[in-house]
Amino acid sequence: MQTEPHIQIRNLNVYYQGTHQALRDVNLDIPRRQITVIMGPSGCGKTPLLQSINRFLELQEGTRIFGQVLVDGEDIYAPGMDVTEIRKKVGLLAQRPYPLPMSIYENVAYGLRIHQLKKGRELDEAVRHYLESAGLWEEVKDRLHQPATRLSIGQQQRLCLARGLAYVVFLYMGEVVEAGPAEEVFGNPRQMRTRAYLEGQF
Repeated sequence: MQTEPHIQIRNLNVYYQGTHQALRDVNLDIPRRQITVIMGPSGCGKTPLLQSINRFLELQEGTRIFGQVLVDGEDIYAPGMDVTEIRKKVGLLAQRPYPLPMSIYENVAYGLRIHQLKKGRELDEAVRHYLESAGLWEEVKDRLHQPATRLSIGQQQRLCLARGLAYVVFLYMGEVVEAGPAEEVFGNPRQMRTRAYLEGQF
């Protein structure tokens, strides 16, 4: 028996700066517990589609969004929805990193805090663990309380990886290069392209 999709997108239309249409009548079902690759050439709408699923899109000035995005049957654009609760369910790691406007430490601790998973010394240990997993600890261990925006773009990407650790799918040019538990992908990647990315080579 087929279950209801995890994410349902209905008649989604997105406009930038009032007139430029980035998405046109998108209807899409994303199944539960499966990897879904969204691919296409540059400028085809992949980023606005992904950003619409956790309401990052609305942070850009002049953006207008019409339609529905349902996560577990709940319309995330309905009036009164708690954006923090939405982003607990749906994380986003884009090619262009979006560190939170806070310190390096707080960027990694953010998810653990809102889920109330760690505190005190346990939180410190978890932050170090995830920064080590993302290959960033040695570079930032002496400046954890500096703004994350001071990091290089490559470092910001790895910081966002550390923030979103769970199960990891590495996509490159529309292809799933490697997927698996975070500890394996970051600690012992099987593919050369994964290693190169984590080492900041591209």
